[in-house]
Amino acid sequence: MSSLLAELYQEFGWKSRVYGSLGGRWLLSRIRREENSLADGWTYEPPTFYERNAAVTDNSAAQLCQCTQPAEMLVGASSP
Repeated sequence: MSSLLAELYQEFGWKSRVYGSLGGRWLLSRIRREENSLADGWTYEPPTFYERNAAVTDNSAAQLCQCTQPAEMLVGASSP
């Protein structure tokens, strides 16, 4: 692994050493920040909530919504 790193440094010069060092430190700080956030309970998902339909909250006699199957249409049939 170190021989590969040496080849990269030889190929791309001193800039690869500087950018690799700075970029590595920046990336490490971001990873540690992420680990601390996750350890504190932060998540990517929003909290779950449920909503009721405001139109039927006071009417217990209202029927529940029901799914229906669409009527089959014949291909090539003429409309009335």
